[in-house]
Amino acid sequence: MIWWSFWNLVLVDTELIPSLPRLVFLILTGSKLYAFLVGSGLLASGVEHEELLSVAEPLLSDLSNIPRPQEPQTVYTGGDYRCQADLGFQTHFALAFELPDGWHKEKEAIVLTVLQILMGGGGSFSAGGPGKGMYSRLYVRVLSEHPQVQSFSAFNSIYNHTSIFGIQATTGSDFAPTAVDVAVKELIAVATPGHVDQIQLDRAKQSTKSAILMNLESRMVASEDIGKQVLTYGGRGTTYYVLTSCPSL
Repeated sequence: MIWWSFWNLVLVDTELIPSLPRLVFLILTGSKLYAFLVGSGLLASGVEHEELLSVAEPLLSDLSNIPRPQEPQTVYTGGDYRCQADLGFQTHFALAFELPDGWHKEKEAIVLTVLQILMGGGGSFSAGGPGKGMYSRLYVRVLSEHPQVQSFSAFNSIYNHTSIFGIQATTGSDFAPTAVDVAVKELIAVATPGHVDQIQLDRAKQSTKSAILMNLESRMVASEDIGKQVLTYGGRGTTYYVLTSCPSL
């Protein structure tokens, strides 16, 4: 619910609502096709263009042919949202801040991604096996030092014109106030010159490049990447640009 606290959002284009069940059908039944609706665009990976048209046209041809509407304005307001839930003795919280301009400032968006990997974090028990994420700042400085914390991770959400970065955590209710203070201190520390050494930074850059290349091996991820870039920039940039941007940060 942190997004509702931060922005005045318009989330759904009502013109597209009637087509959503058919698009879900398209995704689930295509043997070679991975397709998603992003804004008002249909995208695919791993399929011939003519084959895509033969499947998509009967499903989407009745949609109104109207000019692309102006993107709704997102207004960052800040604030907080609190919810009482039956979680036993656990408390979940997230503390985050806005980074204006989002993907339209590519270099800053890449910095935000590297920062998220640099801080890292995770759970007190890693389902990925021993050692997963144990060298990230939040694992070393928080999870290893405070057994009361069940999970403690950095996160980001980047959109066209805005983004947020912060820390989300799960802890015992009696330790929650202290955990919030720890999150504040970690955010201040990573922004303080001299508090991040070069080894940590280089590891985060390499991990970012590795994650990009591994994710793009999936057709599903590649499809989503194509659509987001076309709708944001009007075309798809090269992976090489992102990979060469990381070392210069």
